[in-house]
Amino acid sequence: MAKKLNKFERFYANNRFVINICVLLAMFFVHCFWGNMMFVAFPILLLMVLFDNIRNGFSYVVFSIPFCMMNLYWSAILFAACVCVYMIKFYVILYFKEKTKPNWLLIAFVALFFIYASLPFGGYNANWGVRMAGFFAMFAFIGMVIKKPQVARLGFNFRLLAFALLLSCVYSATFYISPYMNEAMVLSFAGGRGRFQSLLGHPNVLAMFCDFAIVALAYMILSKKNKWFDWLLMIGLTVAGFFTLSKTFLLLMILVYLVIIIWLFTQNFLRTFIWGSIAVTALIVLGVVYQNIVAIIVNRFVGTFSECHTFADFMNMVTTYRYDLWVEYATHLAHNPLVLVFGAGMGAPVLSTLSAHNLFITGTYQLGLVGMAILAVAIILMIHEYHKNAEEKTTWAIRLPIAVVFALSLVEDLIFYIV
Repeated sequence: MAKKLNKFERFYANNRFVINICVLLAMFFVHCFWGNMMFVAFPILLLMVLFDNIRNGFSYVVFSIPFCMMNLYWSAILFAACVCVYMIKFYVILYFKEKTKPNWLLIAFVALFFIYASLPFGGYNANWGVRMAGFFAMFAFIGMVIKKPQVARLGFNFRLLAFALLLSCVYSATFYISPYMNEAMVLSFAGGRGRFQSLLGHPNVLAMFCDFAIVALAYMILSKKNKWFDWLLMIGLTVAGFFTLSKTFLLLMILVYLVIIIWLFTQNFLRTFIWGSIAVTALIVLGVVYQNIVAIIVNRFVGTFSECHTFADFMNMVTTYRYDLWVEYATHLAHNPLVLVFGAGMGAPVLSTLSAHNLFITGTYQLGLVGMAILAVAIILMIHEYHKNAEEKTTWAIRLPIAVVFALSLVEDLIFYIV
């Protein structure tokens, strides 16, 4: 018995990362049928984060992201607790065990940002608390990538995230056989058609995660750092993102694939032409066989052109009525100079019905030009610190993720979203 136990211990020690991922995978699957499983799964995730090394711990957290909203309240809170514990462990090791020298100028600007964001320009409410926690997590994550890029393993972890996203899409099919999922999952619709959302609670959330994962995979392809299965992950995420019926996702994917196709032609024209012809032929056949897919594209993205009589109508059609929100918030800022300069506070409410769905407008509404300037300086200092510590130089392909994030910021609030 002792020999068998020792053999198992050695096997687990040598394969613990894969075994732990499989354990998480099994527990998240059970949760699709028994909602209380999250009270087992996330404490076990917490133990994995605590007792494994910081590199594996980060990967466990990344893998669990697509499953953290299976219950919109408790699973999110339990996952956030795991993230907090991991960050505390990481920075304790970084600054107390390894005695890494901090960048005091960067810390000063981050602290200044939080002090400014805490000034009583607006109310202290749930919006303020969630946003402050979000910025804290964002700065902590960026700090980890800056100080220990070998721990972040961005290439590996973006692939792991893509894999987990696809698994969450598969798990969401339990909606049709699980009474628990049938009751817990709230579906979204657009134009009378259901929008795919996997286990992330809302189609737009899935679309954004697919955006980030696909553009990361595209960067690795363009940098010639890709693996053979990156293409499979990209195709799977593209299909999942398409069925969210998100206009933003479709437009960004057209940009990403256009850049990749042009680059592939420059690398090997004949091979790209052959594979491109096969892909186009396959898409035409799919369009003929599954005409409802073509109808979805036409109705969702083209069918409203006939209703566009003004520039505002056209912009609202393209942006899913975000243009009216931009005008509303921009008008409010123009008529309230103090809000424009100093902001209405991180706890500011929506003006009428929705957040502005534009990171720059909503950020200015909440923080003002002063707060946005402090945030910009902090981000610039982070980028400078990353370039100092990076083991590999970034290639020209980094422009694609930057362009996608910028474009996404024009139509989404991201961290500034007002509930």
